[in-house]
Amino acid sequence: MRNTARRRRHSPGRWFLKLTKNAEGRTMKIDMAHVRTRSTTGGWIDYALFNAKSTNGDNDGLLARLTGNARNSGLKVDQSALVYSSGGRNRFYGSRHLVDHLARHGMPNWTHEIDL
Repeated sequence: MRNTARRRRHSPGRWFLKLTKNAEGRTMKIDMAHVRTRSTTGGWIDYALFNAKSTNGDNDGLLARLTGNARNSGLKVDQSALVYSSGGRNRFYGSRHLVDHLARHGMPNWTHEIDL
């Protein structure tokens, strides 16, 4: 399976979805972070964090779709979450343990862009 997620350079302060056109029409490019970290049991956990929020309120569906796209791109994903800005603060939505970890330790830098 070919890895189609593209690495990106860190650009702080970029919090909105970027729309770009390709040969097929419109594609959304979503910033994501793919990180490997130690679990509380001493093993390793690979997680994905996506810079997105559902416009129709279906965050579960959006998270499942983005996680599936990341896995289909060849990335190992054990847990995943969405991050979005609301009321001037970062909000997380996703796996409970990952959301707790992100709330305690903060967000990583974006490492990839993925198509939606």
